[in-house]
Amino acid sequence: MTDLFGGEDSQFPDGTCCINLTKTVEDLSGGKNLTSDMMAKIARDQANIADFGLNYMFDVQKELVLNPDVIEVIYRAICKVAMQEPVPLQELPVIPEDADDDKKDEINEQIEEVKKKNEDIEK
Repeated sequence: MTDLFGGEDSQFPDGTCCINLTKTVEDLSGGKNLTSDMMAKIARDQANIADFGLNYMFDVQKELVLNPDVIEVIYRAICKVAMQEPVPLQELPVIPEDADDDKKDEINEQIEEVKKKNEDIEK
């Protein structure tokens, strides 16, 4: 699921898959830097779920014959994607004023490559 929702080739926009919680991630984590697995466990706690439908699903989980292991795997994948740090944009190279024409051409090519990479990152 990580590749599906957050991979480089993902076609899904941000917010495609989300879990609404009663508090912010910072409040739920107590300001600590938690792993995605620990955050998934906190997010599965019914006291932290803000969605009525999702909360209700957990209430009737046994009647629906939902496997808790499957739900855990899904939550872990969603939290792993949600907690990934975005890839930083690369800085554009600077052309020195005293550079000769060949060096300027070379740096301009590097600038175009960096711009293309940054555009891909922003998608």
